[in-house]
Amino acid sequence: MAGMLTKELSTGYPSSLKREFDFLKIKYGIQPMPALRWKFMRMRPVHFPTIRLAQLSRIVADTPLFISMLIQTETPEEWIERFMVTPDQKYWQDHYHFKNEAPPSTKRLGKDTAQSLVINLVAPFMFVYGKMQGLQNLKERAVRLLSQMPPEKNAVIKGWTSCGWRAEDAGQTQAMLHLKKNYCDMRRCLHCAIGLKVMKEDGGFDCPSRGA
Repeated sequence: MAGMLTKELSTGYPSSLKREFDFLKIKYGIQPMPALRWKFMRMRPVHFPTIRLAQLSRIVADTPLFISMLIQTETPEEWIERFMVTPDQKYWQDHYHFKNEAPPSTKRLGKDTAQSLVINLVAPFMFVYGKMQGLQNLKERAVRLLSQMPPEKNAVIKGWTSCGWRAEDAGQTQAMLHLKKNYCDMRRCLHCAIGLKVMKEDGGFDCPSRGA
């Protein structure tokens, strides 16, 4: 579906991938996306989309029962360990794409990326699934999971910090991102309880959307 297996590829692993995909494409009527949508420029090779997809396929292959994982996996450390994987095939040890070989290196998913997956994938999915199934304990675990993760680091959070609002965990940074998108960016300060409180106390507030 990623559009990277539409051209003729060399023998070996890439060729076997293409044969398998050609079969599945016909069987399920799959329409590949344009490969040109993937961006490789100004990116470190270890972060190339091909490597990320290979890492994702390893995660999916290792965790076929994701719902069971939601119930069985308790701590952030366990989730991070599950996600810090290397592509299954030796092919990726000396390749970054389906072209020329490269010096051998380990393509292990980094800890920061694994943490981002826990914050932006696992916790939201866990909460929504708990809500759909009426599992209050699962919803509480999702919130607790975010509270146990370190705060995120990005331009938006830096903007909040410069205003004196320092996050202590990922749950708080997620709340800051939500406020920025749904209130600051929309200039809805008068509809925001926090914005109203600060404006009443200080007579004004330099909204994070101006500098983040």
